[in-house]
Amino acid sequence: MISTKNLSGLPDVNRLRAFCKGLAALDIIMLEKEWSFIRHYTYNPIWRKGKEAFWATDGSEQSMIIMFTSEGCVINGVDSELYDWEEKLPRIEDLPPYPICRTEKQSV
Repeated sequence: MISTKNLSGLPDVNRLRAFCKGLAALDIIMLEKEWSFIRHYTYNPIWRKGKEAFWATDGSEQSMIIMFTSEGCVINGVDSELYDWEEKLPRIEDLPPYPICRTEKQSV
């Protein structure tokens, strides 16, 4: 399993760049022009000065961005099904009690 503690499972940055370019190129070839809005893979070789970017999405809440620079790359991804957001949200019943605010002036 790949983790931030052990990156040995990741491919070489140049191999990863070539793979990402290939995915984006196949996406362009396979999708007809009128369906290009549902493209899953996009590669921009001139995203910023000295930087290239690859985007991957499944069209819902899973996405990944890889930024390539001369120093290497940065990978950022979100898998909404991996983490149960609703389970981790605080419940109103668990919030501490707060004093009720009054709109009229209180006499001291």
